[in-house]
Amino acid sequence: MLDYALFDSKLNSSKASFVSKRCAQEVSEIAILEERFALQKYLTSTERTSLAEQLKMSDAQVKTWFQNRRTKWRRHESELREQQRRTVNRILGSQLSNNQIPYQRK
Repeated sequence: MLDYALFDSKLNSSKASFVSKRCAQEVSEIAILEERFALQKYLTSTERTSLAEQLKMSDAQVKTWFQNRRTKWRRHESELREQQRRTVNRILGSQLSNNQIPYQRK
């Protein structure tokens, strides 16, 4: 008979060895990353490597940070466009309702 408890514990322990821990960046690192992102949304591999060395981070960490930040930026831009569209529609809608000419029969 198979001992499922033993199997589960071995499975869980082997999973744990593959999971990398999340790194929390320092406030100063985030400030530098944000400043660079404001100037440049995409980095070349050379620029990314240089920035990673400057911040004492891995190339993969910088790459992932920029990918995540671009996703956040796109979502924010999309929300702003949607908000602007709603505002324009609300303004145009109120102007149309105020300036409507009532239907007149001939």
